[in-house]
Amino acid sequence: MVFLALHGSNGEDGKVQSVFDLMGIPYTGSGPLSSGMAMDKGITKMVFEAKGVPTPKGVTLQKGKCSSELADYDMDFPAIVKPCCGGSSVGVCIAKNQEEYETALEESFSYENEAVVEQFIEGREFSVAVVDGKAYPVIEIAPLQGFYDYKNKYEAGSTIETCPAEISESLTREMQRYAEQGYKALGLQGLRQTGFHHGQRRKHVLPGGKHPAGNDAHKPDSPGGKGTGNGLSGTVRETDRGFPEKI
Repeated sequence: MVFLALHGSNGEDGKVQSVFDLMGIPYTGSGPLSSGMAMDKGITKMVFEAKGVPTPKGVTLQKGKCSSELADYDMDFPAIVKPCCGGSSVGVCIAKNQEEYETALEESFSYENEAVVEQFIEGREFSVAVVDGKAYPVIEIAPLQGFYDYKNKYEAGSTIETCPAEISESLTREMQRYAEQGYKALGLQGLRQTGFHHGQRRKHVLPGGKHPAGNDAHKPDSPGGKGTGNGLSGTVRETDRGFPEKI
């Protein structure tokens, strides 16, 4: 039995899972199809829309075949631009105007030929472990500066994480329910990661469920740290412009 905790392309996009299947080697986590869908944010969005899982307004763009005008996709600023199959927030940019948007597209397309552009929603950020379809306690993630980018994920002291999050029971249950729905929609197994944005009127599930890489062990309350009591776990992130009204 292989315990899979690989991070990034080849390790969590279904490729190594396919090799193990061909060789008859059992492994933990999801199979090739679910892993591939979860790694591809564009496909994940389509699956969520088909299964009725709320996801942010967005579009998948192809390099050299897309408009540089955000309004052409019926969205406005701020917007978030990210490589379609990337991880750890590498290449992710928040664009607040046209100039930043064009720069963000260029950055994203430097990693791959597809990018996902979504309406950006500010607010508090959270994490929820999903293990074998069951959501675990909610963790609040509070970067000291900026958003939860690569630096804030992996540099010690950049983010404060609180478990359990100081939110109402009803909101906790609602976040966990959406985490489980997204997990089920993609046909995932074992330990996986799903993201959320919670706007003023509705919740949005972010595309990009992934293998848990454990995050940083030096963060005691991180999804992969010691404070959660879960060991390695998936995460769910949520933000909310109208959050104070829901606590």
